[in-house]
Amino acid sequence: MQFTLTNALMAMLIMAGAARASPTDETSNTEVTSIVSTGVIDRDISEGSDMGETSVESDCKHGACPEYNVPFDFMEEIWQNQTYTYTIRVNDCGQCISVQASDGGCANFISCGIKQLICVDATKGRGFRDKGGRKCFMMSRGKVGNCGLAKTTQIFWPAGKSC
Repeated sequence: MQFTLTNALMAMLIMAGAARASPTDETSNTEVTSIVSTGVIDRDISEGSDMGETSVESDCKHGACPEYNVPFDFMEEIWQNQTYTYTIRVNDCGQCISVQASDGGCANFISCGIKQLICVDATKGRGFRDKGGRKCFMMSRGKVGNCGLAKTTQIFWPAGKSC
């Protein structure tokens, strides 16, 4: 292949496009939002109650509320640069909150005036919630389609009592 001015210009245009599409190191903040509940405020899923119908948000929009009709879920996002983001989202007493979890899948937080700890072991498909008494759960997993710079998004939610 012979080097020409046209080839050089094409290479410059391609590199400019690649640089423009590269991710930045900017941090982002997730704002806590609240909702007004007209139905069940907090369900004890350890008792095997009916979970109701599944409702899934758009592939690209992940708000503060859990994706499925459950009190909490765990979201794992894998980005194109091979970094991970872990988020636990809770719907308690009419409020949805989203908190960053550690890479071990745990988050300590206060919701509705109650200290809580939620941990999810995504590899083994189990988790627990402690808000004054520890309850263990088997976790179901679903993948959400790729969107933007996220290569993969997985959602884990409680599917039944395990201990």
